Amino acid sequence: MITEKYNVEEPLLIEVETRVRAVTGINFDSSNWFSLKVAIKERMEATQIEDPNIYLKILAPNSNEMEKLTSLLVVHETYFFRDKRQFDALTEVVLPELIEKKKIGQTKPRIKIMSCGCSFGAEPYSIAISLMESNLMDQADFEIIAFDLNKNAIERAESGEFSSHMFREPDTEFLKKYFTLKENRFLLHNEIKEKVQFYNANLFDLEHAPVSLAGADVVFLRNVLIYFNQADTEKLMQKVDKNLSPEGVLFLGSSESLLFLESPFHLKQIGKALLWVRGSKSIKPTEPRTVSIKPNIKKTEFSLPKDIPLPRKPKPKPPSKMRTQESDDLEEHYENGLGYLKIKIFDKAENEFKEQLKQTPRHIKSLIRLATLYADSDLDQQAIETCQEIIKIDNLVDEIYFVLGLVYFKRGDYQQAIEHFKKGRYCDEKNFVVLYYLALSYRAVDQQKEANHLFHQTESVIDQMEQDQLRQERFGYTADYIYSLCADMAA
Repeated sequence: MITEKYNVEEPLLIEVETRVRAVTGINFDSSNWFSLKVAIKERMEATQIEDPNIYLKILAPNSNEMEKLTSLLVVHETYFFRDKRQFDALTEVVLPELIEKKKIGQTKPRIKIMSCGCSFGAEPYSIAISLMESNLMDQADFEIIAFDLNKNAIERAESGEFSSHMFREPDTEFLKKYFTLKENRFLLHNEIKEKVQFYNANLFDLEHAPVSLAGADVVFLRNVLIYFNQADTEKLMQKVDKNLSPEGVLFLGSSESLLFLESPFHLKQIGKALLWVRGSKSIKPTEPRTVSIKPNIKKTEFSLPKDIPLPRKPKPKPPSKMRTQESDDLEEHYENGLGYLKIKIFDKAENEFKEQLKQTPRHIKSLIRLATLYADSDLDQQAIETCQEIIKIDNLVDEIYFVLGLVYFKRGDYQQAIEHFKKGRYCDEKNFVVLYYLALSYRAVDQQKEANHLFHQTESVIDQMEQDQLRQERFGYTADYIYSLCADMAA
């Protein structure tokens, strides 16, 4: 539980947020002040300063304290080959095409790859390993440049030492080839370390940094835009557009979207990944969606396997009671867990949810969050067991069937994934994320007709949503982002 010894009230939060944003561009509003509050308390405890005014005096723009505080505000949740489809698209399509276009006679083309917000180095090192494994290193002179705001993260990246937590892909053959195991730490071989240049730099102040985006052919900017507001994101995209080479490609995180922003980039399916390229398909914030497919879809019937119990029909809910301070206090651990989950401090989030379950053993919301946390951390068996526990309490929870479906989808067991996503759809026919993943599962087993039908049905569900609902997240995805994916998949 968060200690109350060091008091952080709203005036202090506002002032610190203003200062941090001026230096880094990181944006915090009242909806995500939890992470800011946790970081401030941790720094006040570390400096043993209880007076907010005294703390503000040491929080100068270029101070050591500003650096330490901002390092706590940026989530360093990362691992090797995160979203492997993007690395496959990089080596199988993007780079071969760039090499071909940049060839001049017999001269090796030069290709510059940027990893922005590289954290502990898993991303740029994954790029280097991918180049080695695909035999592309001999075809071009590659320059891999990585930078991060956090000096400590850069130092850890340069060390090339990693825990087993950084390796979550099922295929870990590359570990034997490029790492040495020593005292439970994986030590990266020099042949890979030497291929990446690391810098400590601020993405919003590259003019005064030893690194530049100029001439980049590939820019990895994954899971970085989540820290910025719309205006700053648009400025950043202008900067990327100005510096990216004419045929350059932008890699964003799977839950990040440039839709409804003033951006020169649009989504394009390259290989099995969805990447961002320049073009005329970008959608302006004030414009309606330009792709609108509304086929006359008849509701399809489906039956569940006999070994999977049919979810019970919901019982009428009693009238909701007015929330009281007592009821809020009863969910204190759950609320703290949500806060930690949002800023990806998973171990503390897990502890808070477990504390809530000690207090309220059948607290379904905590169980759901634990199941999701385990699934995201590739702890499949724990995710499955937690889901089964929830089903015993209430088998009409669509989130659980989505988590189970996702576990099997990532394993490549698409038939099992289909059955669980079907159950999720049964619980909530308007769950656009479940519909989308159900479509992907059918596509994976070559049932393209059914997949296209579901892609269109997903679009139809989103078409009926209000404008203000399009940017709200569900299972980590926004409706506008899922809509864009469906438009490309069903095209």
